[in-house]
Amino acid sequence: NKQAAKYLGEFADPKSVPSLVRGLWMTGRGNDIFQDCRYALVRIGEPSVDKLIETMQRKNAAVEADAKKYEFVAGIVVQKAAIVLGDLRSKKAVPALLAELNKKDDGLTGNGVSGHQSVLQALGFIGDTSVTKTLLGIMADTKRDPKHRAAAAEALNMLGTTDALPGLLAMAKTTFITPPKTKDDLPELDQNKATMAAQGVTQLSRLTDKDESATLEPIAKAIPADIVDIKKVYENAIARSKVAAECKKDIACYGKYLAATGTDPETSAKAERAAFSLSRLGHDAVPVLTKYVGHKDSAVRSAVTFALSRTATKADKDVLKAMDDQIAVDKGRDKVGIALAEEMRVTRAIVGNRG
Repeated sequence: NKQAAKYLGEFADPKSVPSLVRGLWMTGRGNDIFQDCRYALVRIGEPSVDKLIETMQRKNAAVEADAKKYEFVAGIVVQKAAIVLGDLRSKKAVPALLAELNKKDDGLTGNGVSGHQSVLQALGFIGDTSVTKTLLGIMADTKRDPKHRAAAAEALNMLGTTDALPGLLAMAKTTFITPPKTKDDLPELDQNKATMAAQGVTQLSRLTDKDESATLEPIAKAIPADIVDIKKVYENAIARSKVAAECKKDIACYGKYLAATGTDPETSAKAERAAFSLSRLGHDAVPVLTKYVGHKDSAVRSAVTFALSRTATKADKDVLKAMDDQIAVDKGRDKVGIALAEEMRVTRAIVGNRG
């Protein structure tokens, strides 16, 4: 199955779409072929969209039969179909993705997976700003599950819409510590609210174009020292916002932060912010981004490849070669390297489809 999917990816023949879509859920002998089928479908491009929409809508008879026979985890059909629709970057999928959000998220509880989370992220990847109002509503809805609100915030950053900044700031200001009831008690951490606040401040700092220190430093200082992880999230967010304020639309300035070495989290956060900024500066940013397709920090690399999927086209042969070279390096490493190579293959296919 795996070898067949790999070769179908090389053929990129639309006739193989039904089989490849079904293969997204094939597992066995401790392995699956999701990444191989995903890559092949993205290589095929637009002809894959209709079958994936049909599948996400639970109307694909072959996949539904497999789901029943093999007792698929709740939500996984919508989840995987939405992931690949996001990869395809097709605006044709937007109405179906929006309609999916009006349905029940079957995998949100129990042992399932959230399909809506992937649907929201897919809308961000596609980049159609007509969905902004819907995403803003979900992000601001306190009755929504935190996974949905966080995914909406992430999607709004990918869209690059500054309309999201007030809502993201409100999320970043979420109170997640309950004061002690008596002097002998300790403050209590609400983990769900802490996660929401962390998501809000992270996406805010990836999107804002000004230094947010004056707003965020008082929040960071008020976080108890023993809540190290959340405190660091705010400190990293402040560092990102300073990069945006300094560099504005200066591509070379952002390149400086991508080139910075060091293992401390702030260095990574600044480089990641540089990549997100470059994703919004058009084709002129491609040469700088191309230098860092193999960035050692996985979060930065992810931001760089996302930026290239927004800015590069199939005419950029140097970009495609840089990705090919990095894939060859990574796939010869450990499991982590192989996973990185598989993700980059998908990004290469996305860029290869962009005119």
